[in-house]
Amino acid sequence: MGFEPVTATAYQIAHLGGLVLGRTIVPAVYHQTRPMAPSDNQGSIRVDYPLSPGAYTAKQLVAAVSPLLETVVCALGQSSPPEDSPLETLLGGLTAILSTSGRVSSLPLSYGASDTSRREIAGQAQIIGTVLVQHARDAFSLEKADANFRIRSPCEGHLWTSAVVSLLMGSRSNRYLMELYNEWLHQMILLRDLLLPFENYDEVPLIITTKAKKGLRGAEEPRKRFLLQCLTGATPYLAIVNLAKTFTAPDLLSGGYGFQYSQGLVLPAFLSGSRSCYLLRYHPARLEDTSSNLLFDYEHQNYYTAPQNNISEPETVVAPGAWPPPSLFALKPQSTKCSLEVNAGSDSTRRILKLQVDIDRGTLVSVDIGQISRGQRYVHHINLSTRPISSHEGPNGTISNGENKTSSKKDQTERSVFESRFTRKSPELSESRPKSASNIHVFLHKASNILSQPGLVTLLSHKPSSDSLTNDANSIHIIPAKNQVIGFALLGKLYPENVVLLNENQAPETANIVGKNFGARFVIMNFENHCPPLSNDDIT
Repeated sequence: MGFEPVTATAYQIAHLGGLVLGRTIVPAVYHQTRPMAPSDNQGSIRVDYPLSPGAYTAKQLVAAVSPLLETVVCALGQSSPPEDSPLETLLGGLTAILSTSGRVSSLPLSYGASDTSRREIAGQAQIIGTVLVQHARDAFSLEKADANFRIRSPCEGHLWTSAVVSLLMGSRSNRYLMELYNEWLHQMILLRDLLLPFENYDEVPLIITTKAKKGLRGAEEPRKRFLLQCLTGATPYLAIVNLAKTFTAPDLLSGGYGFQYSQGLVLPAFLSGSRSCYLLRYHPARLEDTSSNLLFDYEHQNYYTAPQNNISEPETVVAPGAWPPPSLFALKPQSTKCSLEVNAGSDSTRRILKLQVDIDRGTLVSVDIGQISRGQRYVHHINLSTRPISSHEGPNGTISNGENKTSSKKDQTERSVFESRFTRKSPELSESRPKSASNIHVFLHKASNILSQPGLVTLLSHKPSSDSLTNDANSIHIIPAKNQVIGFALLGKLYPENVVLLNENQAPETANIVGKNFGARFVIMNFENHCPPLSNDDIT
């Protein structure tokens, strides 16, 4: 499908100081005329349900496969009271199979308290499922029923509710109706799973590039690969990005954290203010006016092999009991402006995006957006009245994959999927007290000094920068960052190990509650991050 032309209007997000993401485009779903592709032989037996090439929203795709359901309901006729109508029974079956729990669930996801990725996917699946059922109800019209449908639907192992079994295996039904309903269910499940990566799932245009005789079945293999990872462990961010490419940019190679395709940009949702750590967000914009899909890749594929440098000398060494020092407030940086820098990648389809920040009206720094994305997934959060969720600690104190963060779930409104602040209570708080303040070495650093250093900033155990700096568990390095842009830049600059978010009312030694029990802690202070810990109320 051709790329939509850019307009003269800059595409600006409200987050990150009004960061501009290229130029606005008008996606094809808002202006194309795309009648449903007719059957090859009108009035004869139909063995497929083709989709015309083009861009589709989720609602349009639900309408496209609706004739399968409508044909079944039309053939079943009316039910006698007090039985539910065939439509309500079959929609009830869809509701159950799109749920993330229950006997017939097609995505039965369970998760531990620190399993952020699966928790986000489970919450997203439940929300999308509810919306798709409503779309199916809205799209239903007996006028599109076709008695000539004779579709062979291979068994996919989808379970039916007892009410659906009674209806479709009863005297009013036949094997053709069973297969039509089974195929409709499968199409709706495929659509739900294709939409999982996108926070604004109802807006993203999905691309059908050629005449698809079997609806969305072209997504089966990518879906299976994703589910294998999703159901057998913590879902890696890479798997979510790759799934997002299925009906948007299938020609792009595996990897990256976002991309540009014919209908716009797909970037990490946190850039737009989302509290999600793993979801993506679609934007009707284009960064580069090209007719090729572009992959937004990490500057360093493996951050642990990226160049590293010792943290710069501190501005202040804080004496025990002297927190907060007067110099803390003087070190709060100001970002006067920020922009997006686009650099060439390792080949013609890759780009490296950097957040370019002007600090304190004079210090210009650039930080890889990909590394910021990593940093916000790995950072630790602390609440004084709760036991924190550690980025490396599982629900029973075990070591996890290191990509744990916190999130919350969306209600059935149009608000963000993860927009509320939550904390997770734990009876184990008394076992995780911070170390005595008298044993803590606190160093106060200037953000502009940190961000101006090359490579990722840490404390190399084999190369201390000075006698005053130590790289042990009693060493805490604090960088004030009240400014949101500065906070994100620091997440992309600090080596993502033992990085903690605190506010100025929290004593520095509380940072020792989380992270590894070796090495220094790096504290970003007063950064109002988007993804705080969960509460028990939201672990459902």
